[in-house]
Amino acid sequence: MTVKTLQTKAEYKAAVKVVSALIDADPLQGTPEADQLEEVGALIEAYEANEIELAMLDRKSRITLSEQDFSAFSKVLGGAFNPNPV
Repeated sequence: MTVKTLQTKAEYKAAVKVVSALIDADPLQGTPEADQLEEVGALIEAYEANEIELAMLDRKSRITLSEQDFSAFSKVLGGAFNPNPV
């Protein structure tokens, strides 16, 4: 596998299959297979960390305000914020 980073879900799934097969083979440390297991494992960890970060960011970006809170927020901005202009 010559991919530097996993960009898609398909690449991620392919990498998981490679790691699974390598784990089943139980390669000896210092062999090319053991090195590949370490490298692909690191790619998977990086992809998963990025996916978790994106999921958390998506959740944090959703703000729900009550009508009272929105009114106070709008007043602070001097009426400059109008999410649904007519």
